[in-house]
Amino acid sequence: MLKKWRNEMFRITNNKGFHIEFNNGWKVSVQFGSANYCQNYDKREKSERGEFSIDAEIAAFSPDGEMHKFPDGNAVQGWQSPEEVLGFMNLVSSFGREK
Repeated sequence: MLKKWRNEMFRITNNKGFHIEFNNGWKVSVQFGSANYCQNYDKREKSERGEFSIDAEIAAFSPDGEMHKFPDGNAVQGWQSPEEVLGFMNLVSSFGREK
């Protein structure tokens, strides 16, 4: 098991995105590889330079592991710009431990 010095943590996920856990216990998932809702959705081959995309899929998990629901009722949002990803990360980092 990973020892965390604080609640915050970064984690690479399947070499196609990352999770970031904030001090409030909430996690944000940012994914931009094949089969994620982004420009790479149908991509089948890996790049030697690593994955890159102009947009990404986002989701959030509460401290107890429940997925955040967006206003449209979905648990993930796709094709988000870098500015939208940053805005979402800032929003989730401001949640209380219980939203």
